[in-house]
Amino acid sequence: MEMLQDFIKPGRRNRPGYSLKAEWITVHDTGNPKPGADAPAHARYLHSDAAANLPVSWHFTADDKRIVQHLPLDENGWHAGDGREGQGNRTSLGIEICENSDGYRAAAERNAQELIANLLQQFSLGIEAVVPHKRWNGKNCPHLILPRWDMFVDGIKQFLVPGTPILGPARTTVEQAQAWARGRRAHQRFADIAPVYWRYGVLFGIRPEVLYCQAAKETRFGNYGGAVRPEQNNWAGIKTRNATGDRPEDHESFPTAEDGVRAHFNHMAAYIGLAPTGEPHGRYYVVKVLPWAGTVRYVEQLGGKWAPSPDYGRSIVRDYLEPLLATPVPQTQKPEPPLEEMVPTSEYQRVAAELQAAREKLARIKEIVG
Repeated sequence: MEMLQDFIKPGRRNRPGYSLKAEWITVHDTGNPKPGADAPAHARYLHSDAAANLPVSWHFTADDKRIVQHLPLDENGWHAGDGREGQGNRTSLGIEICENSDGYRAAAERNAQELIANLLQQFSLGIEAVVPHKRWNGKNCPHLILPRWDMFVDGIKQFLVPGTPILGPARTTVEQAQAWARGRRAHQRFADIAPVYWRYGVLFGIRPEVLYCQAAKETRFGNYGGAVRPEQNNWAGIKTRNATGDRPEDHESFPTAEDGVRAHFNHMAAYIGLAPTGEPHGRYYVVKVLPWAGTVRYVEQLGGKWAPSPDYGRSIVRDYLEPLLATPVPQTQKPEPPLEEMVPTSEYQRVAAELQAAREKLARIKEIVG
């Protein structure tokens, strides 16, 4: 399933910009069966003056091939039809499912169900938070789903998995992680920093391989190449307290590579609700006051929080952690051969005889003393 972002421009009447703390997920049908009325077509519509003048907007559109996001997850849209201060508009994420006649409706619904499951886990919501548009204003929407609403909800449950825990002991070794990294053409700096991740993992009670995989995603296995530079020692794309863009200066810099690892664990500690070690960086305090701070338990919940994409946490698991866990544990160093293989036979026999004589002498002394 392809995930695209095509946000309505700030300042448009259909992007009100009010703060949203998601408590519900509202399901809609587009009501547009025309050929070509897929998710990109609806994204184009939301950029139009017609949509702005109504105004109307929602967060996601799902078709049979992709999902397009139109609004940030912390901003409301006008989709529930219950007014400017309505609970549907102000506390729910809106998801439209395409009806285009040249699309495969069943696949569009599956994509929407998978998206909804991801959002439920991301915002720590129960399945009861999924509601039809009809709940808010009585409209017969989603009209294709309402007659089989329970079946649709059951489909969402199939995508709800326990999640990948962040807390816990390491499930891989440093050597295993380094072997995986080298197999992915990691920079030597990335392989060299692995033992530091495992040390801090023990200190925090956080699985080090989870954060190491996140660092692999953020730094391209230590090769960098994005806004963050290697000399910033920033393994996790952590921004400054007052970042205004995505330039190098909008990202934290740390004196040493190990300081960068400590900052990575401290930053995650704000998400989980753990105490930091040492003085945290500025961005730590920004996270600490967010409504969901201290509630994150699963890697999948990082989507939309650590990074804007809802797929961010799932990508860490799918593209990095699972391959690492599947990496064979490197064979240990070949043990030294027995003494008789390291020295000439005659010398071995002489030493063995002397040892045996010493043991017999010690035994006689014990008998006399006893």
